[in-house]
Amino acid sequence: MMNVEDLALQDVNGNTALCIAAAAGSLDIVQILIQKNKSLLSIRGGKDMTPAYMAVVLGQSEMAWHLYAESNTMLEKTDRENLFFSCINNCLYDLALPLLNDDRTLATARTKSQKYKTALHILARRPSAFGGSQSPGMWSRLTNSCE
Repeated sequence: MMNVEDLALQDVNGNTALCIAAAAGSLDIVQILIQKNKSLLSIRGGKDMTPAYMAVVLGQSEMAWHLYAESNTMLEKTDRENLFFSCINNCLYDLALPLLNDDRTLATARTKSQKYKTALHILARRPSAFGGSQSPGMWSRLTNSCE
């Protein structure tokens, strides 16, 4: 019932209704908000986080998938890198792979906050990321992307 412009209002922390709904994992609400005002996807919330990044940080996998699909073309290089590394740090490998497939430069990108490590550095410390004999896991897919 709100005006399109009012949906972009931010609270004292800088979060829009979309950011809050993304953080909470309220997919139905997010879909309604985006349908009414698609530009909400590009409005950063608290700590300069995109709604997709906020969903990843809070472990909202389904929400992160949805928001990435909706905002993929709007993401800047830095946003894409932050999203990719956050997916790896939060073990959301199912989203990290499409990010990598969409942007192969992520395979050699380096973090800013973790002493300039690549995704391979981070994954090397996680045995679970290697997968079993039936599933190649994130490690082998990432190394194949580097070749």
